[in-house]
Amino acid sequence: MIELLTPAANPEAVIAAVQSGADAIYIRFGGLASAGFSESEYQKAVRYCRVRGCKVYIELDTLVSDGEMPSVCSLAKHSAELGVSAVIVQDLGIIPMLRGMLPEIKIFAGERLGIHGLSGIEALRQLGVSRVFLPREMSAFEISELAKKTDVELAVTVFGEICAARAGTCYLQALALKDSCNRGGCARACREEYSMGGRMENHPMRYNDAMLFKYIPDLKKDGIACISIGANVVSPEKAALVTSICRRSIDIEQAPAQGEIDDVLLAFSDRDFSDAYYTGKRGAELMGGNKPEDRASTALLSSIRKGYEDRERRRVSITFYCVIQEGAAFKLAVTDSDGNKAIHIGPNPLRAAGGNEINSRIAEEEIRKTGSTPYSVEAVNTHIEKGLTLPENTLSEARRAVIRELTEKRGTPPKITAEKMQGFPISRKLQGQIVVIFEVSAAEQLTQELAELSPDYIYAPVDVIEAEPDRLKYFTEKGATPAVIMPQIIHDRELPQIAAKLKKVRAAGVAQALVGNLGHVLIAKLANMDIRGDYGLNLYNSSALELAAKAGMLSATASFELNLAQIKELSKTVDTEIIVYGRLPVLTSENCMIKPALGRCTCSSMARLSDNWGGVFPVTKEFGCRNTVHSSQKLFIADKPEDYATAGVWAVRLKFTTESPRECVDTAKACLGMSSYRPNGLTRGLYYRGVK
Repeated sequence: MIELLTPAANPEAVIAAVQSGADAIYIRFGGLASAGFSESEYQKAVRYCRVRGCKVYIELDTLVSDGEMPSVCSLAKHSAELGVSAVIVQDLGIIPMLRGMLPEIKIFAGERLGIHGLSGIEALRQLGVSRVFLPREMSAFEISELAKKTDVELAVTVFGEICAARAGTCYLQALALKDSCNRGGCARACREEYSMGGRMENHPMRYNDAMLFKYIPDLKKDGIACISIGANVVSPEKAALVTSICRRSIDIEQAPAQGEIDDVLLAFSDRDFSDAYYTGKRGAELMGGNKPEDRASTALLSSIRKGYEDRERRRVSITFYCVIQEGAAFKLAVTDSDGNKAIHIGPNPLRAAGGNEINSRIAEEEIRKTGSTPYSVEAVNTHIEKGLTLPENTLSEARRAVIRELTEKRGTPPKITAEKMQGFPISRKLQGQIVVIFEVSAAEQLTQELAELSPDYIYAPVDVIEAEPDRLKYFTEKGATPAVIMPQIIHDRELPQIAAKLKKVRAAGVAQALVGNLGHVLIAKLANMDIRGDYGLNLYNSSALELAAKAGMLSATASFELNLAQIKELSKTVDTEIIVYGRLPVLTSENCMIKPALGRCTCSSMARLSDNWGGVFPVTKEFGCRNTVHSSQKLFIADKPEDYATAGVWAVRLKFTTESPRECVDTAKACLGMSSYRPNGLTRGLYYRGVK
C-alpha cells in the first residue's frame, strides 16, 4: 500500500493532515528545534498521531557541524522515545551516528542528499537507509525503472516547489546572506528578478511547481512506497486540501476530478504548475512568471477548515468482544488492528424482568456508539445468555472505559534501544607540506606555463580530458597527478555515455576520479579508478569525513560552508582539502536556463546572469545540458596561508572557471606567493563568517 506523507508545520496542520487522510506526517527541524512547535505541542502532536495510526517522521533539514552533533543526536533520541518512527536526513554524517545510537529507528535519505541512481540507492542501503526521497527532476520512466531494480523504498513528491537548483547544490543564499539552503534557511532568492541578456524583470530561475496528482495511480502500480507533499505547503487548510485529494486518488485508484484540481488552483492562486520533469520535458514549459499575490478564496479555506475541525476521521479498526453470562462478571474487551487490547470487568448480570432482557442486537447497537473517536468498529462479537440484563448505563460506561484504555495504550510509545552517541575518530597525522591542486574547467587553461608552476595535482572535467588528453602531459611531466572530475549529476540513462568517457580517460593514463555524489563512487570504481571526494558531497562534519574514508576515498573536500575554525576542529580520518581560490558554484540546474531566456542555445560560450545589485553570475554548460551558476565574486584566501595552514588540511585547491589562460597563470602565481597580482572581485567566502 502506498503511503501518503504530508508536512505539518504547526499543531493545527497536524490535525488537518491526519483528519484529511495522511498515513504519515513529517515535522521539519531546520536547526535544533521546529519553529512551529513548543516542546509540549510536539509531544502532544506525536501522541495525537500515534492514537490515530498516523506515523510521525522528523526531517533534519540541515547539515550538522561537529559542535551541533550531540544536540541533534539527543533530539533524535528524544523523538524516538516519544514514538517517532523515522528520521529523514540531509547529511551523510548523521546516518552512521543515528544507526549506531538508535538501531531500531528507520533512517530515510532526504532529497538534499541528491541520490538519483541505482548505485547511490545501493550505497545508502548498505549504510542502513531504508527509504530514499527521489529528486523532483526525475522522469516517470526513470522512477519506474528504479522501483523495479531495488527493494529500498522510494518516495516521490507529487505536489510542491520545483527549485532552479538540484536539491543539495544550492549555495546562493549562503554566499550572499549566510542563510544556508543546506541548513534549512532557504528564502527562495533564486525566484527573484534576474536578467540574462534581457529585461531585469525576468525570472529565469523561477520554475513552475510540481503537480502530479493524475499520476498517483501509476506510481502506486510502479510500487512506489510513498508519495509526499512538499514542505512549502505550510497552511493547515491548504495541506488538508492537497492531502484529501491525494487520499481519494489513492483509494479509488483514479486521477482527481477537475473540480478538485480547480480548488487547488484557487487555493494556490499565486502559483503555476507543471508536470514537465515527470513527463521528461525541459525548457520553457518549466519556467514560471511573476504571479500576483496569493488570492486564495476565504470561503474555500473556511470550508476546508470546517472539514477537519468538526469531525474525527475513523481511521483505526477495532473489534469488540462482549460476554454476559449468569454467575460471572460482565466483560467487554476491545482489540485494534495493531494488536492492542483493553478489557473492562463489570458487575454480574441480573435476571431480566419486565421485558428488559439484553440480547446481541441491543448490546451491539450500544457498543457501536463510538461517537467522535478515531475508531471504526469492524465487528462486535457477543456471547449473551438468555434472560439476563445489566444495570442501567453499564454497557455505555464499559465501552467508554475500554476506549479510554485502548487510547492510552495506543498513545504510549514502545520502549526503544538507545546507545550513547559514538565519539569522533582521531585525525590522521599529516606529513610534509600542504599539497597544491589546480582545477581547470576548459582545455585552453591546461597550458605549459601553468604546468611550470608545478602543482601536485591537476583536476579537469571528464569532457576536457577526453577531448584533449595530450594537454595533461605538460603537468604529468612536472610530476603532477591528474584526476578527472565526474559530473555531479549522472542519471542511470546516462551511465553508458559516462562509462565510455571514463574508459577513454583511463586509457589515457588518468587513474583518479573526483566524485560529488555518493552514488558515483561505484561508477568510478567500475572504471578501475581511485576516488577523491568533491565539494558536492557537502561533507560538513567529522562523521561525514569518516564515511568518505570508509567508502575508499583517497581524499575529501570539506564543505566551503564551514568556517576555518570548524575545519580545524574536524577529525580528519581522510586527507582533507579546501578550496582557497575560485568562483564557487551557486547552484546546478537540471534545466538549461540559457535557451529559454535568450531564445537560442549559447552553450559553447558562457552566459551571464545579473541581479538587481550589480552582481554578475557566470552560467556554464554541464554534462547532460545542465547548467551551473557560479558566484559573482571569486573566493580568495590564498594570501592567508597562516590561517589555513593551522586548519590541518592536506591540500588547497585553486579552482579556475572563467579565467583566461593568462589569468590562470597570474592568479596561481599570486596564490603561491610568487607575485603581488590580485584578481578583481574577491571575497573571503564563508571561511571567516560561516553560515547560520
